[in-house]
Amino acid sequence: MSLQLTLSFIALAGMFAAAFMATRRDLPRSAMLLIVASPLAAAMVYVLVGAKGFPSQTPGDGPAPAVADRGGNAGDVEVPGSTTPADAAGGKVAALRSQADDARRAKNYAQAAAFFREVTQVAPFDPDGWADLGDAQAAAGGGDLKAGEAAINRALEIDPRHAKALWLKASLELQSKRFAAAADLWRRLLKELPADSSDAKIVQTNLEEAERLADGTGTKR
Repeated sequence: MSLQLTLSFIALAGMFAAAFMATRRDLPRSAMLLIVASPLAAAMVYVLVGAKGFPSQTPGDGPAPAVADRGGNAGDVEVPGSTTPADAAGGKVAALRSQADDARRAKNYAQAAAFFREVTQVAPFDPDGWADLGDAQAAAGGGDLKAGEAAINRALEIDPRHAKALWLKASLELQSKRFAAAADLWRRLLKELPADSSDAKIVQTNLEEAERLADGTGTKR
């Protein structure tokens, strides 16, 4: 109960007592003055306290909840710089990619493929990892893209517009002499590249070659 409410009850009780005692003629005058003065004093305190804006608390209010700042014990609050599972996975993928690139530069393609395989295990829905795995597997197989076919297909399942995967798949179709399919993939890839880029020029050349071969072989699929 608030202090203001308590004082108001006191004042009200004093007023009732004063009214009752006023009917009694046998009490000394000093007692009558005290009875009358008590509610007046209580009312004055009530007014003064209320005027100063004494903080009140409604029934059912508990203590104000403590606010944990970022420098204290914030419980489950994530603080800047904390390592989340996504951060940890990203860091592991970056480390594996670095090792794979080192192995590829050393022309140890089998080892590079092993590292990229781990990348796909850590980040199974990242098409980059699957495309890189297919590329490394093909290199480890002496340039045979069929060695990386499953990984290349998986990359395109995740992202049908993935540029590297489209390039590898088109090259695989060309290797397999499915020239019309290769031409279709080159066209798809061409839409994903800036028209004035050097890659677009190479893809355009490959597309024209695939179309020429398709026309000359009866569009083998």
